[in-house]
Amino acid sequence: MVTVIDASALAAFCLREKGYDRVLRELRVLPTTVELCVKEACNAIVVAARRGLIDKTQAALSFKALKEASLYNLNFYPELGLLDSAFNIAITSGVTIYDAVYIALAQQTGDKLLTRDRKQKEAADRLKIKAELF
Repeated sequence: MVTVIDASALAAFCLREKGYDRVLRELRVLPTTVELCVKEACNAIVVAARRGLIDKTQAALSFKALKEASLYNLNFYPELGLLDSAFNIAITSGVTIYDAVYIALAQQTGDKLLTRDRKQKEAADRLKIKAELF
């Protein structure tokens, strides 16, 4: 079984946050995600730098890790094919459409979602979609 990873998981890996080793294990077996994930994780790096949580050198290293993971360690699923399902999930579950896309991907593929987002995990649980909070 392949894992679906969301932006919170990818950002945790790139920023070497607590639990990043859990994501590293998944990256070794080519998890699935959507291209939105890369943009969201990149934004997390930018926000961390702006808030002074990391310096410019750390931001550059995190960005490099993001690009390399995106090129070599992720399988991308087309987002448009998930939009109808994601819209329904967002409307009924109260999560953002951004979070709902990852839930829809896990639902579509039958794979487990790996996330650091508690609200997203709870929404997946309510829909009987496998999800792991780390």
